[in-house]
Order: sequence, then C-alpha cells, then structure tokens
Amino acid sequence: MIQAAFSFQGGGTMLGLLRWRGRATATVWKLPDRIVISREERTARGIALPVEPTLVVPRGAPQERLGAALRRALAGPERRQPEPRSWDRAHDRLVEAAGVSSHRWLLQSGLLVRVRREGRRVTLVPTVNLGPRGPERGFRSLPDNGIEVSVGLDDTALGAALAETLGRATRESGRTGRTGTGALAFDPDAQD
Repeated sequence: MIQAAFSFQGGGTMLGLLRWRGRATATVWKLPDRIVISREERTARGIALPVEPTLVVPRGAPQERLGAALRRALAGPERRQPEPRSWDRAHDRLVEAAGVSSHRWLLQSGLLVRVRREGRRVTLVPTVNLGPRGPERGFRSLPDNGIEVSVGLDDTALGAALAETLGRATRESGRTGRTGTGALAFDPDAQD
C-alpha cells in the first residue's frame, strides 16, 4: 500500500480522505460508570457483530476523549465478517468491556446510541430500550432525535455530539429494568 499525504486547499490530506471512504457502524452503550464504544460489522446474512476496537471511556471523561474513541471505532472501511462458530460467544468482548455478567443483562439495562459513518457524514441515533421481553422488545431507533455531523469535526466537538445523543437515549416508561431474579437492574443515569 502506498501512503501519500498530499495537502489540499482548506486542509486535509489525501490519506485522510481515503480513510473516510465507504461506511462504518458502531454502537455506544451508556452504563453507570462507563461508556462502551464498539465497532460493528455485518456477516453475509446481514447480522451485526461487535468487532475490534471495543473501547471503554469512563463516564465524566472529557468530551475530547469520547470523540477520539468514537473516531477510532469508525476509522477504515467496513469488512464482511464470517459467521461466528458459536453465537453464544459472539458478544463476549462487548460483555467484558461493559463489565456486566451477560449480553442479556446489557440489553436489558443499557442505553444505546447507534452510529453510522457514510463517507464524511456521521449520523448518531439514540434509541429507546423496550426491554428484553414481549412483542416489542429490544431497541427502537429514534431518528427524529438523531444528530448528523461532519467527520471533520475535532474530537471535542464529535464527543459533544455523542454526549448530546447519549442524553437522548431512553428506556420506555413503565419498563422497570428488572432482572429475571426480580432484582432491579442498574440505572445508567445514576451517579456515584
């Protein structure tokens, strides 16, 4: 691979432009003590899987750090992933980074933002967590509450956009977030 860095009027380099071609996706999980940012790529059947990098940023970290982690997760083109040998273990790195006991617990208790980069545009979409059971379980995107920004923003501005979008992610009212044992799951907005 030849790496060239040609300057353009208005800043930027050829290498910088090539890096942001195509599309990439990530999920951002809001937990009580951390934000987990995980790149996602799809299998041939279109199933999204978390892949490296999976990054952890402490809650309350500077927005610059949050933006830098998101930028790293979105860097480079999306690649097709092979089907996992074991679906039971497909989310292990995400569960480990989140510091929770299971993927189900993360789905039940976390707040989620979906992020998509297409070319030089980044779209951040909050979701509503509908819980793990029932006909409307899972996460529903709230595109009207999303934010679209340029990939050219500095890390602080990108982090600010992500923080704003994380604040728009919710849990459906009336859903208690109770675990299978009847114990109340954590509140991602709780402060220590």
